[in-house]
Amino acid sequence: MARARVIERRPRHGDVHPIPKSIVEALLVIVPGEYAHGLRRVELRARQGPLGQPYAEYRRGEKVVVIYSVPTQWELRSIPEAEQGSMRRFGAHLERRGDAWLVRWDDLEGLTFWFAYIVLFHELGHHFSDQYHRRRGWIFGRPNREAFADATARRIHRALLKRMRLHRQSRGVEDP
Repeated sequence: MARARVIERRPRHGDVHPIPKSIVEALLVIVPGEYAHGLRRVELRARQGPLGQPYAEYRRGEKVVVIYSVPTQWELRSIPEAEQGSMRRFGAHLERRGDAWLVRWDDLEGLTFWFAYIVLFHELGHHFSDQYHRRRGWIFGRPNREAFADATARRIHRALLKRMRLHRQSRGVEDP
C-alpha cells in the first residue's frame, strides 16, 4: 500500500513546524493502516493567518492534511479548558495575561507530541470519516464531524499505546 507523501515547506518567519517531517513520516507508518489509507499527502506549511486559525486542516477533495507552522510562544484570546489541560499535559506553560493567554513551549518535543496526538490525529479522523463514508454514511453538522474526529484521534492514540505496550512485553520489558 502506498504511503502518503510528506512535503515540508518553509515555516513562517519566526515559526517552527510543530511536527518535523521525519516524525510525521514515522507516525504514518505506525498508525493503524485504516486511518491513513487513501491519504495522498501531509504538507507542513507556513501559517497564513492568525495562530490556530486553523492549526491544521483536512482537504477532503484532495485527501491532504495540511499542518501549519507555529511560534514557540503563543498569545491567544481564549483557550477551551480541555485544550488547556492537554497543552499542560504535554509540557506547555500557560499564563493568564489580562484578557489573553500566553502559551510557551520550552520543550519542542512536548509541542511535537501535542500536535501529533491532538492535531494530526484529529485531521486523520476527518480523513477516516471521508475515506469510509460509503460504509458509515456521511456525518452531518460541524459539531458532529468534529466530535467524530476527536473520538478517532483518541482511538488512534489508544491503538499506538497498545502497540507500544505489546512491543515492550514481547521484549520482556515491564510497564511502569
